[in-house]
Amino acid sequence: MAKRIQMQRKKGCTLPKNAISVDNPSKWGAPYEGPDAVAATRFLLVTGHVAKNAPEPTKDPHEWRAFVMANIGELRGKDLAVWADPDASSHADTLLGMANQDEDSTDSERTDGGSRGGRGVPKRKAVQK
Repeated sequence: MAKRIQMQRKKGCTLPKNAISVDNPSKWGAPYEGPDAVAATRFLLVTGHVAKNAPEPTKDPHEWRAFVMANIGELRGKDLAVWADPDASSHADTLLGMANQDEDSTDSERTDGGSRGGRGVPKRKAVQK
């Protein structure tokens, strides 16, 4: 199962073979930095809109989202590496949820936008009895 991992600067530490860095300055790096960056990035990915309280972007948010939406399949099944502490929120959590959602879900079922921990977790399908 794909997971988020923390990159380290220790001597001899390398990125595992099945991992992709999604931190800046990689192409997957979030367009925002600072205290509200994770929430603003999640809002952008889920809704396609820039949050009113979003920090100043480090790259064009709409171009970055278009890239992510077009290439999210590259992350499917991969571990995502970031510098953030494992206990802290990261845009990698949202990317993981989007990349590894059920392949048969529709666009309207893509993510819940944060109602279950704010990590872009795929919605559960309703079971009819």
